[in-house]
Amino acid sequence: MSEKKKRVWVRDAAIYSALRRAHRNSPEYHEALKLAKSEYFILSKKGKQMRRVHFQCAHCPTKATRKNVAVDHINAVIDPRVGKTTLDDYANRLFCGTIGLQILCKPCHSVKSKLENAVRRKVKKEKANEQD
Repeated sequence: MSEKKKRVWVRDAAIYSALRRAHRNSPEYHEALKLAKSEYFILSKKGKQMRRVHFQCAHCPTKATRKNVAVDHINAVIDPRVGKTTLDDYANRLFCGTIGLQILCKPCHSVKSKLENAVRRKVKKEKANEQD
């Protein structure tokens, strides 16, 4: 029988995670969504008005439902070139206000995240080569 791996609790990881959850409930987060939102009504086959809500992607002309968009920081919360610094710096970059947020459709968000992660890997590899 295979043993279950016991999860190790890491204080800093728990704090960063709690801050991310708090950010999703912040007024700035909801204001950014509201700015990208467009509502319209359509008629159903039975003649009733049905409300539809879509959000405009900041990078492409796509309008998507709430499930298919992400609220993204224009500047990464953890700078890919620097990495994690202090908790205060992290919180300041996370709670950057509505100006620092954008709404992206899932494909655009995925591309942006992949580019940031590629930079992170490159910097990490360069630092490892410098230490050798």
